[in-house]
Amino acid sequence: MPGNKTFQSWFKLALPAVLAVAGIGTLGALTYLSLGAFAQISDLPEFYAPMKMIIAGSGSQIYVIPELSRIEQFYYPSATRAVVTLFTPPFGLPYFLPLAALPSNLAPAVWKFFLAASLFIGIAFLRAAFKLSFAATCWLTAVVCFSGCAYEALRIDQVSTPIFMCFSAAIWALKNNRPYLAAFALSGLLCKPQEILPFIIFLVGARRYKTVGALTIIGLVLMAVAYLLIGKDGFVNYSELMKNSITDTRYLVSDISCTLRGQLYRFFPEHRLESHYISLAVLVPCLAACLWIGDKVRRSDRWLEYGLVAVMPLGIVSALYCYYYDLLILVPTALLLMTVFEPELPPLGILSGMLGGLAFMLPFSIFIHFNWIMVGHAPNPHFFVLLAFAIGSLTFIGGKIKAEKLKAI
Repeated sequence: MPGNKTFQSWFKLALPAVLAVAGIGTLGALTYLSLGAFAQISDLPEFYAPMKMIIAGSGSQIYVIPELSRIEQFYYPSATRAVVTLFTPPFGLPYFLPLAALPSNLAPAVWKFFLAASLFIGIAFLRAAFKLSFAATCWLTAVVCFSGCAYEALRIDQVSTPIFMCFSAAIWALKNNRPYLAAFALSGLLCKPQEILPFIIFLVGARRYKTVGALTIIGLVLMAVAYLLIGKDGFVNYSELMKNSITDTRYLVSDISCTLRGQLYRFFPEHRLESHYISLAVLVPCLAACLWIGDKVRRSDRWLEYGLVAVMPLGIVSALYCYYYDLLILVPTALLLMTVFEPELPPLGILSGMLGGLAFMLPFSIFIHFNWIMVGHAPNPHFFVLLAFAIGSLTFIGGKIKAEKLKAI
């Protein structure tokens, strides 16, 4: 009946819209409720204090933990919050310099607003990149806002949402054949290079040399600027900090990371050095696989979609470290599987993806993170879900590559 069809059409639009509004409201309320915990937990001092040190002429000391701790306590005194160590590599520092212009009393509010805005700008870029319908955009918004990853990133003032925004912008630029704009957007991810390295390797394999070349030049410019900001001693101090973090997990808490190395650290806490080298041994062939996938799909009209699905989960699970809140970078992969590739997925795969995805949604994600991982249980459920996700995605895209090869014969 016409009336039933009209109601069904209206319901299909109303349901995702209601969920999107509910998601935005829930995320906003939870973030607001977390404001009072700034003195106990926030990563803003990790970014704010070093920029103030650079402006004051002591940039070489930003990677020296006692000195950084002193400056953090000067701007944001707290008897309960320990030093939040800066692990951003030198070439990522220039992007944080604007923080130094903010008064310390205004910086938390401005930073929180920027992080929230970045989340929704990233969603807008993905909508434009993949030409999502109103309903699909609402579903995407709801899923992102109800994810524990978005909540945790906003709760502790992490830089994960700007990274998500930059990655989404890069995807939009690549979809619209704007390689240099894509390079500029990707440069925003250099503050966490371990997360974007697999995708860059994929771009090399896919022969997207304009983007890779421009990104390399931007990286060199950022490195030169960083040298002016922190000097040779600053680079030496960063190298020492990262070397010590391999076995000392007090500051870079790699054992809660949802990666292979993080899981090995949990199973073998007395053998962190060996776990580190095992992880490196696994990372190398994984990066080689990213290069191979890029080469195989470079002539396909859906080369970018294939790469996002096959490369990103593999790259994250094999990265040396990637925290729970950083998994926002996998949103484009999940989006493609829920939209572009959904008709081609087996029912069991869709069901498995939905059940596995619950581990990263509120409130399940909070329980897993705080009542399982943080209390010291060895198996990290998020790692094993991501591992299954990576294997399943690789298998699916591998089948697509094989099918297209046979079709071309």
